[in-house]
Amino acid sequence: MRYVGDGKSVPTVIYKETALSSMGSPSSISFRALELPPNKQSKELDKYGRVSIYNIEDVGRTYYILFPKMIPEDWQAAEVVKHYTTARIAEKYVEQLHPEKFDIETRSAVLSKAKEIALEMCNLIYPQLPAQKKNIISEVIATDTVGFGPIEYLWINDRDNLEEIEVDHPIREIYVYHRKHGRCVTNLRFANERSFRRIMNAILRPLGKQLDPMHPVVDAQLPDGSRLHAQIYPASLTGATANIRLLGTDPWTFAKMIKFGTATPEIGAFLWMIVELQNAQIVVTGAPATGKTSMLSSLLVFIPRGERVVSIEEEINELRFYDKFINWIPLIGVYKEKKEEALKRGIEVSMLRTVLDQITNALRMRPDRLVVGETRGEEAVELFSGANWGIPFMTTLHSQEMGTAVIKRISNPPMSVPTNMITMLDLVLTLGTDVDKKRRIMQCSEILWRSRGQLPDKIESALKSKNLPSSLYGKVWQEGEEAAYLNTLYEFNDRSKSFVDNDADSVLMQRFGDRFGLSEKQVYEELDRRTEILSYLVQNDKTSFEEMGKIIYDYSNTPADQRDAFVASLKKGGKKK
Repeated sequence: MRYVGDGKSVPTVIYKETALSSMGSPSSISFRALELPPNKQSKELDKYGRVSIYNIEDVGRTYYILFPKMIPEDWQAAEVVKHYTTARIAEKYVEQLHPEKFDIETRSAVLSKAKEIALEMCNLIYPQLPAQKKNIISEVIATDTVGFGPIEYLWINDRDNLEEIEVDHPIREIYVYHRKHGRCVTNLRFANERSFRRIMNAILRPLGKQLDPMHPVVDAQLPDGSRLHAQIYPASLTGATANIRLLGTDPWTFAKMIKFGTATPEIGAFLWMIVELQNAQIVVTGAPATGKTSMLSSLLVFIPRGERVVSIEEEINELRFYDKFINWIPLIGVYKEKKEEALKRGIEVSMLRTVLDQITNALRMRPDRLVVGETRGEEAVELFSGANWGIPFMTTLHSQEMGTAVIKRISNPPMSVPTNMITMLDLVLTLGTDVDKKRRIMQCSEILWRSRGQLPDKIESALKSKNLPSSLYGKVWQEGEEAAYLNTLYEFNDRSKSFVDNDADSVLMQRFGDRFGLSEKQVYEELDRRTEILSYLVQNDKTSFEEMGKIIYDYSNTPADQRDAFVASLKKGGKKK
């Protein structure tokens, strides 16, 4: 393989244990950098640093890291130099440069020192090579010796632009999920399956975990909060599969969601008000990789000051709070299967608490709100039970379908939430991707319930006549005497590639007015003010967690009769020259 796109010709299932396990020597370079395919039409979509994003004919979106052209002889030279560089590091610098002895903040210094040693060896062994060639060979060796090979270029060097690194095969191109451009094939690949294992174990070793035939599947949270899942044979028939879900140094905020077109300022303002309502249950749904956890995290900045919030996640901590003015208690639960296996083996399980156990524990901690990373089983009953006691929740749910299918999902096994509890659900936020593979809020809908006196008269009439018009299919749910109507407030139109405000009356907005003593006019004036604030944040590139959190905090501390002046002052002071 020399060019990006050549991986398509490699069979998916290639695993032969005796062959692959012997491929590559310990001193070989773990990866190769591929060139852009010749004679293919390409269009540059973006460029920053050493990275260019292309749309290439028959290949698709390509994440290309610029490397000076290296011929096979150059890679062979790099392997020779790496052998002597590794020996020199082991002889004089092992304490300084040992991979287990440093954290992410010191990686640049460590890589720089390793590159210096590699360049010294390169000058001794290949003095005739051009300076540029020596420089790139030294960089490759440093990255492969004390760094994480091809993962180093992606995870460490571009973590704020990438959401996920995907390895599907030991010798095919590595993929990434870019925040702006979606899934892209890269010009990096592992040299072989042995190289893949070596790099994965270099990442896992400080965590006390290992990927090997005895442990062919590994889940781990890395020191920076990123999440690694890796598999080898026999679990993976390609011989090597891995996903690293990156936790950027600057987490997703709703302002960033607006900037990238996932939502609009008005939708954000509406959600801000509903979170502030303090007694609304919010479920974020969508297929895998549609940004559910990122969306849930982005909503947390809207939580009112002074709240006691308990978050519960399974195995991995991905949620990020702007916790300057809330009392946040993060809890972690283990996989249910892990606890069951421990019980079967008679192992002490006092340290093993599932998400269900942790939700039960959280309800005893007198929280003002629960935030659950993902709900998918019997813990849903406990969550809705807490809502019936007056403890609101926010959570995510895997569901590709929209409409009342979410209610069916929650009411049926394995969740099986009783009808009298499920009526506490207030808002469903459905995420998806458009035809261009960009993430969008596809639908933002209230759930109106008969038992709460919320069903519109026309819906009641249609249900009583038992002649439901086709326009209401997927919008009405009925179980016994209970019925629900999906009141869609906002949705994304794929044809026009724009968000549509359905101009529907909102029960949640009425509740906001009742709670804070506002008239309908005042409620929508409040919506307009918050829309202006979010627009200001995006227009002036104040999209970081700290910047957004501070402005929201300041606005929440501003008396109602001074909020117009606050917005005017904000806009005046924030104008770009």
